[in-house]
Amino acid sequence: MLMANLQATIRGQCVVDPSPGVCLGRANALLHQSMDPQNYATLFYGILDFQNHQLTYSNAGHTRPYLIRRNGTKSLLKTGGVALSFLPNAEYEQEAVVLSPGDLCVLYSDGVTEAMNANDEEYGEERLLACIQQNGELAAEQLIEKLIESAEHHAENRPQWDDMTLVVIKRIETNVND
Repeated sequence: MLMANLQATIRGQCVVDPSPGVCLGRANALLHQSMDPQNYATLFYGILDFQNHQLTYSNAGHTRPYLIRRNGTKSLLKTGGVALSFLPNAEYEQEAVVLSPGDLCVLYSDGVTEAMNANDEEYGEERLLACIQQNGELAAEQLIEKLIESAEHHAENRPQWDDMTLVVIKRIETNVND
């Protein structure tokens, strides 16, 4: 029920104003009124402009995606605010980043980094980042497969309590109107 409410609210607010910061702020106000005070939701909301190679985003308390430039420079996409429904009047900043050929952005749920092995050791961001850097030349779909395989290998294929969700955005080089 929580996810249905969240999805309907976000979709409704995107129609009014699709800009990530405004949409999340409006959605937060509505969700805070309609949800149980103990419930909240985290999410990353981004709009990918294929023509300008730009990702405009806002993060509502979700794990911070990695932006890895072709030259190896890495940063976290931090801009946003608190989890939705957490505070009644929360504001959400938004930012735009331009993706150059060879750049990639990796969004992931905490189910990936919190995958636990038999010794109660989490997979963690360090292993995640190492796997990204070792396999960054792969196509986006193949990189996702490698990341899940790596987390599951760490967890020794033990059942996990949370889902593993990944999205990889990779700007490839093109010869026509790059």
